Amino acid sequence: MNEVFQIPTFVINLDESVERYQEVLPQLQKLSINAERISAVRGSKLSEQEFNRVYDEIANKKLFRRGLTAGEVGCYLSHRKIWQRMLDQNIKLALVLEDDIVINDNILDFQKHVDTLVKYDVVKLADDRNCPPAESKKLDEQHSLISYSNIPNCTTGYFVSLAGAKKLLARKRIYRPVDIDMQHCYELGVSVVGVTPYPLDKNMKWDVDEMSDIAIDNGGAHSVKTDSYWRNVKYRIRLAWYRKFYRSAHLN
Repeated sequence: MNEVFQIPTFVINLDESVERYQEVLPQLQKLSINAERISAVRGSKLSEQEFNRVYDEIANKKLFRRGLTAGEVGCYLSHRKIWQRMLDQNIKLALVLEDDIVINDNILDFQKHVDTLVKYDVVKLADDRNCPPAESKKLDEQHSLISYSNIPNCTTGYFVSLAGAKKLLARKRIYRPVDIDMQHCYELGVSVVGVTPYPLDKNMKWDVDEMSDIAIDNGGAHSVKTDSYWRNVKYRIRLAWYRKFYRSAHLN
Protein backbone atom coordinates (compact mmCIF):
# COMPACT_ATOMS: atom_id res chain seq x y z
CA MET A 1 0.00 0.00 0.00
CA ASN A 2 1.23 3.49 -0.86
CA GLU A 3 1.98 6.04 1.81
CA VAL A 4 -0.93 8.47 2.07
CA PHE A 5 -0.36 11.50 -0.16
CA GLN A 6 0.04 14.48 2.16
CA ILE A 7 -0.44 17.40 -0.24
CA PRO A 8 -4.05 18.72 -0.15
CA THR A 9 -5.65 17.69 -3.43
CA PHE A 10 -8.74 19.03 -5.22
CA VAL A 11 -10.55 17.66 -8.28
CA ILE A 12 -12.73 20.03 -10.31
CA ASN A 13 -15.81 18.25 -11.62
CA LEU A 14 -19.19 19.38 -12.93
CA ASP A 15 -22.11 17.83 -11.06
CA GLU A 16 -23.40 16.45 -14.37
CA SER A 17 -20.06 14.80 -15.26
CA VAL A 18 -20.49 11.74 -13.06
CA GLU A 19 -18.68 9.37 -15.44
CA ARG A 20 -15.57 11.53 -15.46
CA TYR A 21 -15.33 11.50 -11.69
CA GLN A 22 -15.96 7.77 -11.60
CA GLU A 23 -12.94 7.31 -13.87
CA VAL A 24 -10.57 9.56 -11.94
CA LEU A 25 -11.54 8.40 -8.43
CA PRO A 26 -10.08 4.84 -8.69
CA GLN A 27 -6.80 6.33 -9.93
CA LEU A 28 -6.62 8.53 -6.86
CA GLN A 29 -7.53 5.69 -4.53
CA LYS A 30 -4.90 3.41 -6.05
CA LEU A 31 -2.24 6.00 -5.20
CA SER A 32 -3.68 6.74 -1.73
CA ILE A 33 -4.49 10.32 -2.72
CA ASN A 34 -7.40 11.60 -0.63
CA ALA A 35 -8.81 14.26 -2.93
CA GLU A 36 -11.71 16.60 -2.31
CA ARG A 37 -14.16 16.99 -5.16
CA ILE A 38 -14.87 20.63 -6.02
CA SER A 39 -18.22 21.22 -7.70
CA ALA A 40 -17.36 23.13 -10.86
CA VAL A 41 -19.11 26.41 -11.60
CA ARG A 42 -21.52 26.26 -14.52
CA GLY A 43 -21.04 29.56 -16.28
CA SER A 44 -24.32 29.09 -18.13
CA LYS A 45 -26.14 29.11 -14.78
CA LEU A 46 -24.77 32.51 -13.76
CA SER A 47 -27.28 35.34 -13.81
CA GLU A 48 -26.55 38.25 -16.13
CA GLN A 49 -25.62 40.34 -13.10
CA GLU A 50 -23.27 37.64 -11.76
CA PHE A 51 -21.66 37.18 -15.17
CA ASN A 52 -21.09 40.90 -15.70
CA ARG A 53 -19.62 41.24 -12.21
CA VAL A 54 -16.81 38.76 -12.97
CA TYR A 55 -16.34 39.26 -16.74
CA ASP A 56 -14.42 42.29 -18.02
CA GLU A 57 -15.57 42.75 -21.61
CA ILE A 58 -13.49 45.89 -22.18
CA ALA A 59 -10.23 44.22 -21.10
CA ASN A 60 -11.18 41.14 -23.11
CA LYS A 61 -11.49 43.14 -26.32
CA LYS A 62 -8.19 44.87 -25.64
CA LEU A 63 -6.10 41.94 -24.39
CA PHE A 64 -7.48 38.73 -25.90
CA ARG A 65 -8.26 37.58 -29.41
CA ARG A 66 -11.92 36.67 -28.88
CA GLY A 67 -14.76 36.86 -26.42
CA LEU A 68 -15.14 34.23 -23.72
CA THR A 69 -17.91 31.68 -23.47
CA ALA A 70 -19.95 31.10 -20.34
CA GLY A 71 -18.19 27.74 -19.97
CA GLU A 72 -14.76 29.38 -19.98
CA VAL A 73 -15.85 31.86 -17.33
CA GLY A 74 -17.24 29.00 -15.23
CA CYS A 75 -13.99 27.06 -15.60
CA TYR A 76 -11.98 30.05 -14.38
CA LEU A 77 -14.30 30.53 -11.40
CA SER A 78 -13.91 26.85 -10.51
CA HIS A 79 -10.14 27.24 -10.18
CA ARG A 80 -10.64 30.44 -8.20
CA LYS A 81 -12.75 28.50 -5.66
CA ILE A 82 -9.70 26.40 -4.84
CA TRP A 83 -7.31 29.35 -4.68
CA GLN A 84 -9.69 31.11 -2.29
CA ARG A 85 -9.94 27.94 -0.19
CA MET A 86 -6.17 28.00 0.14
CA LEU A 87 -6.28 31.53 1.50
CA ASP A 88 -9.16 30.78 3.86
CA GLN A 89 -7.46 27.67 5.28
CA ASN A 90 -3.82 28.81 4.95
CA ILE A 91 -2.93 25.87 2.69
CA LYS A 92 0.76 26.23 1.78
CA LEU A 93 0.70 24.00 -1.31
CA ALA A 94 -2.19 22.31 -3.12
CA LEU A 95 -2.59 19.91 -6.02
CA VAL A 96 -5.31 21.04 -8.44
CA LEU A 97 -6.67 18.48 -10.90
CA GLU A 98 -9.26 18.62 -13.64
CA ASP A 99 -11.27 15.44 -14.17
CA ASP A 100 -10.12 14.46 -17.68
CA ILE A 101 -6.79 12.99 -16.59
CA VAL A 102 -4.65 9.90 -16.42
CA ILE A 103 -2.47 9.95 -13.30
CA ASN A 104 0.97 8.39 -13.49
CA ASP A 105 2.57 6.80 -10.44
CA ASN A 106 5.46 9.27 -10.40
CA ILE A 107 3.18 11.96 -9.00
CA LEU A 108 3.90 10.44 -5.59
CA ASP A 109 7.59 11.28 -5.96
CA PHE A 110 6.92 14.99 -5.58
CA GLN A 111 5.90 14.77 -1.92
CA LYS A 112 9.58 14.76 -0.97
CA HIS A 113 10.13 17.99 -2.92
CA VAL A 114 7.49 20.15 -1.24
CA ASP A 115 10.12 22.54 0.15
CA THR A 116 11.33 23.17 -3.40
CA LEU A 117 7.93 23.27 -5.12
CA VAL A 118 6.49 25.78 -2.66
CA LYS A 119 9.12 28.31 -3.76
CA TYR A 120 7.25 28.70 -7.04
CA ASP A 121 3.73 29.99 -7.58
CA VAL A 122 2.53 27.39 -10.10
CA VAL A 123 4.09 24.04 -11.05
CA LYS A 124 2.69 22.54 -14.26
CA LEU A 125 2.15 18.78 -14.23
CA ALA A 126 1.03 18.28 -17.83
CA ASP A 127 1.72 19.68 -21.29
CA ASP A 128 -0.51 19.06 -24.29
CA ARG A 129 1.73 20.98 -26.72
CA ASN A 130 5.23 19.61 -26.00
CA CYS A 131 6.51 23.08 -25.11
CA PRO A 132 10.33 23.06 -24.91
CA PRO A 133 11.96 24.18 -21.66
CA ALA A 134 13.75 27.52 -21.50
CA GLU A 135 15.87 26.23 -18.61
CA SER A 136 16.17 22.88 -16.85
CA LYS A 137 17.49 21.82 -13.46
CA LYS A 138 17.66 18.38 -11.85
CA LEU A 139 15.10 17.87 -9.10
CA ASP A 140 16.27 14.31 -8.40
CA GLU A 141 17.65 11.41 -10.42
CA GLN A 142 14.38 10.87 -12.27
CA HIS A 143 12.86 14.34 -12.51
CA SER A 144 13.75 17.83 -13.68
CA LEU A 145 12.38 21.26 -12.90
CA ILE A 146 11.90 23.44 -15.99
CA SER A 147 10.99 27.00 -16.86
CA TYR A 148 9.31 28.14 -20.07
CA SER A 149 9.27 30.85 -22.67
CA ASN A 150 6.05 29.29 -23.99
CA ILE A 151 3.95 28.08 -21.06
CA PRO A 152 1.67 25.09 -21.83
CA ASN A 153 -1.91 26.29 -22.25
CA CYS A 154 -3.70 23.67 -20.20
CA THR A 155 -4.81 23.47 -16.59
CA THR A 156 -5.01 19.67 -16.55
CA GLY A 157 -3.17 19.60 -13.24
CA TYR A 158 -0.75 21.76 -11.28
CA PHE A 159 0.65 22.48 -7.87
CA VAL A 160 -0.08 25.98 -6.61
CA SER A 161 1.51 27.62 -3.58
CA LEU A 162 -0.28 29.92 -1.16
CA ALA A 163 1.73 32.85 -2.52
CA GLY A 164 0.70 31.84 -6.03
CA ALA A 165 -2.97 31.61 -5.07
CA LYS A 166 -2.84 35.15 -3.66
CA LYS A 167 -1.30 36.49 -6.86
CA LEU A 168 -3.77 34.67 -9.11
CA LEU A 169 -6.69 36.01 -7.08
CA ALA A 170 -5.42 39.54 -7.63
CA ARG A 171 -7.07 39.28 -11.05
CA LYS A 172 -10.46 40.50 -9.88
CA ARG A 173 -12.29 40.19 -13.19
CA ILE A 174 -11.90 37.65 -15.96
CA TYR A 175 -11.05 38.43 -19.57
CA ARG A 176 -9.05 35.41 -20.74
CA PRO A 177 -9.45 31.64 -20.16
CA VAL A 178 -7.66 30.48 -17.01
CA ASP A 179 -4.97 28.52 -18.84
CA ILE A 180 -4.23 31.44 -21.16
CA ASP A 181 -4.06 33.81 -18.21
CA MET A 182 -1.34 31.60 -16.73
CA GLN A 183 0.60 32.09 -19.97
CA HIS A 184 0.51 35.82 -19.17
CA CYS A 185 1.99 35.21 -15.72
CA TYR A 186 4.26 38.27 -15.98
CA GLU A 187 1.21 40.53 -15.57
CA LEU A 188 0.72 39.37 -11.98
CA GLY A 189 4.31 38.44 -11.19
CA VAL A 190 3.43 34.72 -11.05
CA SER A 191 6.34 32.28 -11.38
CA VAL A 192 5.44 29.20 -13.44
CA VAL A 193 7.59 26.08 -13.75
CA GLY A 194 7.01 22.49 -14.78
CA VAL A 195 8.30 19.08 -13.75
CA THR A 196 9.39 16.41 -16.20
CA PRO A 197 8.58 13.70 -16.93
CA TYR A 198 5.08 15.04 -16.46
CA PRO A 199 2.99 12.95 -14.04
CA LEU A 200 -0.34 13.66 -15.74
CA ASP A 201 -1.76 12.97 -19.18
CA LYS A 202 -5.05 13.83 -20.82
CA ASN A 203 -7.62 11.06 -20.82
CA MET A 204 -8.03 10.71 -24.58
CA LYS A 205 -11.60 9.53 -24.10
CA TRP A 206 -12.52 13.13 -23.35
CA ASP A 207 -9.97 14.75 -25.68
CA VAL A 208 -12.41 16.17 -28.21
CA ASP A 209 -13.82 19.67 -28.00
CA GLU A 210 -17.47 18.65 -27.83
CA MET A 211 -16.72 16.35 -24.87
CA SER A 212 -14.98 19.01 -22.77
CA ASP A 213 -16.73 20.30 -19.67
CA ILE A 214 -16.57 23.79 -21.15
CA ALA A 215 -18.42 22.56 -24.26
CA ILE A 216 -20.97 20.77 -22.09
CA ASP A 217 -21.59 24.03 -20.23
CA ASN A 218 -21.85 25.93 -23.51
CA GLY A 219 -24.31 23.49 -25.04
CA GLY A 220 -21.85 21.96 -27.50
CA ALA A 221 -19.24 24.58 -28.45
CA HIS A 222 -15.87 24.70 -26.72
CA SER A 223 -15.14 28.32 -27.66
CA VAL A 224 -16.21 31.14 -29.93
CA LYS A 225 -14.33 32.08 -33.08
CA THR A 226 -11.84 34.94 -33.13
CA ASP A 227 -13.82 38.16 -33.35
CA SER A 228 -11.67 39.76 -36.05
CA TYR A 229 -8.53 39.11 -38.07
CA TRP A 230 -6.70 42.19 -36.76
CA ARG A 231 -7.67 41.54 -33.18
CA ASN A 232 -6.11 38.08 -33.49
CA VAL A 233 -2.97 39.45 -35.18
CA LYS A 234 -2.46 42.09 -32.49
CA TYR A 235 -2.84 39.49 -29.74
CA ARG A 236 -0.43 37.04 -31.42
CA ILE A 237 2.24 39.71 -31.93
CA ARG A 238 2.06 40.81 -28.31
CA LEU A 239 2.28 37.21 -27.08
CA ALA A 240 5.22 36.41 -29.39
CA TRP A 241 7.11 39.46 -28.13
CA TYR A 242 6.71 38.40 -24.50
CA ARG A 243 7.72 34.84 -25.29
CA LYS A 244 10.90 36.08 -26.91
CA PHE A 245 12.05 38.22 -23.99
CA TYR A 246 10.38 36.71 -20.92
CA ARG A 247 10.98 33.54 -18.91
CA SER A 248 8.27 32.03 -16.73
CA ALA A 249 10.57 31.74 -13.69
CA HIS A 250 14.16 31.75 -12.53
CA LEU A 251 15.08 28.31 -11.24
CA ASN A 252 16.42 28.45 -7.68
